[in-house]
Amino acid sequence: MLLFRDYEDKSFYKYLNYAKIMFLVAMILAIICGVGSLINIIISDLILSVTKVFMSDGMYVSYISFILIFLYIPIVFYFEMRKIKKVRIPESKWINDFTFILWIVLFPLIFRAIFWLIIIIMAIAVSYYSSDYVTILGYTFMPYVFVYIADIFLIKCLIIIKRDYNKNPPAFMQAKIKEKKKLERQKQNQLNNDNYDKYINEAGKKFFLKNYYLIKELSFADAMDTIEDKYSYEDKAKRVNAVKKIFELKLEKLALERIINEATGDYNADIKAAAEAIYNKEFPVENKSESNQPQISNSENNQL
Repeated sequence: MLLFRDYEDKSFYKYLNYAKIMFLVAMILAIICGVGSLINIIISDLILSVTKVFMSDGMYVSYISFILIFLYIPIVFYFEMRKIKKVRIPESKWINDFTFILWIVLFPLIFRAIFWLIIIIMAIAVSYYSSDYVTILGYTFMPYVFVYIADIFLIKCLIIIKRDYNKNPPAFMQAKIKEKKKLERQKQNQLNNDNYDKYINEAGKKFFLKNYYLIKELSFADAMDTIEDKYSYEDKAKRVNAVKKIFELKLEKLALERIINEATGDYNADIKAAAEAIYNKEFPVENKSESNQPQISNSENNQL
């Protein structure tokens, strides 16, 4: 068995060894079952009717062949896992530890499921039923019990691989992760800008700047009692709630940057100066010219 990376969680190798032991037991039982089925056929004088009718149109299959195919799986999987080797080649999307172990887990399940499906289709669709094929499942049941136990340990290995991939993504996943994070940032930036447009429109830029520290530090009720602007209670409550929402969503930095960038002309000089004063006090280490500013909305925000 080839592994593409080393795992810090040493229980990974412990589970691999447990799975290997289960495949060893399955292989021994498979050999016993195979030999036993051949002896049974000879003793029962079934050697003369080895080929059984599979479908009414004349397709034939070998009863012995089906048994040997079923018993081949535990044997080949044991020898596959018998010796673990570390390879020094890059992992790819389809060739990596996760997909390789997943295939070992799924193949026996899929194989037996397909065989059951064939039996059901034969019984229902073509009105043909042979107990011999059900007998095959019986002959091979015990080896596959240990194959399924091995699968439990391999599933634990898959969980460890998944954790390791999350902690240290392989090269083929890094580009996808970077693209996903980029899209998430773009969506978040767009959402932040949309929220800024909504709440700054409700509060007004001058109101936001004038009452920045007051609303930031006081509760809603105290802010309502302290603000002396000539607004109706409903209007004042709407503005205070909007500014509170900006702080709650941590949009104050974005809000100050947007106000500074959008404030052009003599009319907005006072607004720009007030925003810059607050910005330099709140974020003294950061230089606004170097900050990652989201795309500015084209909407007009000339509120009082």
